[in-house]
Amino acid sequence: MDEEQKAELYRRIRDNQQARGNELMGWLTHRRDERIVDLGCGTGELTYELARRAQALGGSVVGLDPNPGRVRAALERRPAELNNLEFRVGAAGHMAGIDDASLTSVFSNYAFQWARGKSQAFEEISRCLVPGGEFVFEVPSDLPQICRQITERAGALEAYLAAVDFLGSDEWARVAEEAGFRIGRFVTFEQDWTAPSLSAFFDVWKGTTDGIFDDANLDAASLGELQREYPGAVNAAYSVTRGRVIKPL
Repeated sequence: MDEEQKAELYRRIRDNQQARGNELMGWLTHRRDERIVDLGCGTGELTYELARRAQALGGSVVGLDPNPGRVRAALERRPAELNNLEFRVGAAGHMAGIDDASLTSVFSNYAFQWARGKSQAFEEISRCLVPGGEFVFEVPSDLPQICRQITERAGALEAYLAAVDFLGSDEWARVAEEAGFRIGRFVTFEQDWTAPSLSAFFDVWKGTTDGIFDDANLDAASLGELQREYPGAVNAAYSVTRGRVIKPL
């Protein structure tokens, strides 16, 4: 898949994470003239909602994503009335164009697990936040068995596990504290989602992994075994960590 195809697939499967992101927004501390970065914004659906809320307070939002195709898709669909919103290519370890101590909040929904060099990423976020600013994020804490199974069968498990970190709340808190953050709150809870069929599950997982998993790489024997094992709807259960950390005054 090229970058545009990845972006379109990601946009179509984003509903699986949209509800979680709307709930995560409740952990943000909103204020007048707030300036927020949506880190790992994808195709921008949650970023639009962040911008609507910030607009009412005279604030602004920047969506950052390392995938240029996703950034272009977000820009193309940006609602015209959101004149307080921009999108850029950027990542947790390099928040391009964001000045020191310029943000009141950094928000990240189901994206920070991809950050390479967690300590460096927290330090970069701290650089960009004002004293008292916050980083609010939600990440999966483990890999569902079905996802491990199909990714391994497709020959991509090693590559995927090399790209993603699954940490628990204690580990996230430790890395944040080492970067100088004060811990606000961490919770871990169980989550699940269901696809109506195995092929639909493949599409969701392909989009979620940014194409690392591709069902086209399943051989006929593996595909047949999976189809017999999962003849109907497919459910994935996993743990989730949600956190809020604050840059000290």
